[in-house]
Amino acid sequence: MTKENVKLEKVSSKEIIIQGQKENVMEAHTQANYIIHCFERALEISEYVTWKYVDPHDLSTITFPVQANYELENAFKTNVKGKAEITTTFNGKKVQLEIDFKKMQAFNAAENVTSDLERSVNVA
Repeated sequence: MTKENVKLEKVSSKEIIIQGQKENVMEAHTQANYIIHCFERALEISEYVTWKYVDPHDLSTITFPVQANYELENAFKTNVKGKAEITTTFNGKKVQLEIDFKKMQAFNAAENVTSDLERSVNVA
């Protein structure tokens, strides 16, 4: 094991083991906790807000993955000008989207595609 390496082992759905040199393990532990916190927050948000896009090819409505949903909602709530750029992972690859919340559209420059967006709030 080199100085830069740490080993992560999933023990259960709620426990991981991080092994390596002390400094690297502490940094990995901090980063792992941050990732877990963000994912838990993303799951909470997805319980009451759902972002979807309209596939321009077949016009079907597709729900964004949990993490993209979280990033869209954060951008929506914090962006006063109505436009934002987010980079998220979608279908296993990084995607950069230019969002226009006033028009409710997302532009994917890599694919040169604009899609309509839908935001639904679940009230219980």
